Amino acid sequence: MIFTSCGSDKKSEENKAPELTEKQKDNKMLAEKFCKYFNIALQIRDMDTQYELTGEYEDEDKYLLLQEEAENIENEMSNHVEMLEKKYENEEDNLKIAQADFNFFKKECEKCKSDIEKLMGWDTFFNSMEQEMLSDYDANGNPIEENLDYGWSEVDQNNFLDDCNSEYEMDMRAYCDCALEIVMSMYESYDETNELMTEDDVMEIAEACSYALDVTEGWSEDVTEGWSEDVTEGWSEVEQNAFVQACIAENDADFMPAYCDCALDIVMSMYDSPEEAELMTEDDIMEIAEACSYTFDM
Repeated sequence: MIFTSCGSDKKSEENKAPELTEKQKDNKMLAEKFCKYFNIALQIRDMDTQYELTGEYEDEDKYLLLQEEAENIENEMSNHVEMLEKKYENEEDNLKIAQADFNFFKKECEKCKSDIEKLMGWDTFFNSMEQEMLSDYDANGNPIEENLDYGWSEVDQNNFLDDCNSEYEMDMRAYCDCALEIVMSMYESYDETNELMTEDDVMEIAEACSYALDVTEGWSEDVTEGWSEDVTEGWSEVEQNAFVQACIAENDADFMPAYCDCALDIVMSMYDSPEEAELMTEDDIMEIAEACSYTFDM
């Protein structure tokens, strides 16, 4: 019995699955979030399909909760990926290691293969992901160093930022930082930018970086000076004018009168009163900036 027991224990040890590395545990956790997201996304898609057929949701409250949960998990995945990048940035990196990590992650995702197949197509989705991974390595399997400066010298970058910021009296640093990233990807040098940049390029950059323009910056103080204490609902003419003037004053650029008129229309459609508008979120501001970006070429 003793020998049988020992032999049995030894065999059990041999059949025991190898312990996961720390990186594998992290990737396993990411795969679990990934599968949870796809499960919820599939439920949302099915409810959308049902809505298209009947014109109503069987359980609208559940639909809204699923939407919120999907957004939360998406943020969790994004934060998890960012954490992994920082955690392992100083470790050895080559195509062989990356391929092993990818294969492990894909294997873990087989738990939700049917959900991914229904939504994206299993092979299509992971082939695309693998190609993106392969593009990060050269023919020898070494990582391709990302050059965020695109060959621009520090002097050229500073010259562009100085020119951009000096065009406006307002604080445009966030906007100009965004513009610089795009311009460096389009032109090889600061001099080439001055020579070749077209009006269409300027408009394209303005639209892409519109999120950096906060049209409500400062208006919680300035705009309220024009608000009537007797008006609790709706937007009076005085309040509308106060909003536009404060918006223009905070964003001193040629296109701002048209931009602020556009912003006012959207704000009034979103909020019943100036008091409610003080609850505006960062997402609301970005949505307004994107919707009104067409005014940049007026």
